[in-house]
Amino acid sequence: EGREKKGHSLFMNNFYNSVTLTRDLLKNGTYCTGTLQSKREGNPKEVVDKKLKKGEYVVRYTDDGIGVCKWRDKRDVLSISSEFSGEMKKTTNEWGQEKTKPEMIIEYNKNMKGVHRQDQMLAYYPITHKSVRRYKKMG
Repeated sequence: EGREKKGHSLFMNNFYNSVTLTRDLLKNGTYCTGTLQSKREGNPKEVVDKKLKKGEYVVRYTDDGIGVCKWRDKRDVLSISSEFSGEMKKTTNEWGQEKTKPEMIIEYNKNMKGVHRQDQMLAYYPITHKSVRRYKKMG
């Protein structure tokens, strides 16, 4: 409430994201970029079903400018963006190695890096009980 039509950029993982959600957010003035589950309803079949070799990619755009991209690195990566293109761009990793990736994946990785790191760190310390009540028997 009150944040729509401001041109914000939202990044999310495949648990929440879909073509329908991205379209609804774009209608409300919010850009969305993230990964997609391949079985999600509304995904373009010609992208999801395409067999790719390492380094290959395919991208399709809807009439309202939402891009769905499938790129093969070590495994297939399916992504969606209403802000960034599926155009291949050069990027460097933390060891200075140059690699070519779709722009939407570069931006997703740049903006979600801290979130994934936090999830990784929290996984080391599983919380089984949020709080434990202890009672001492009287009498």
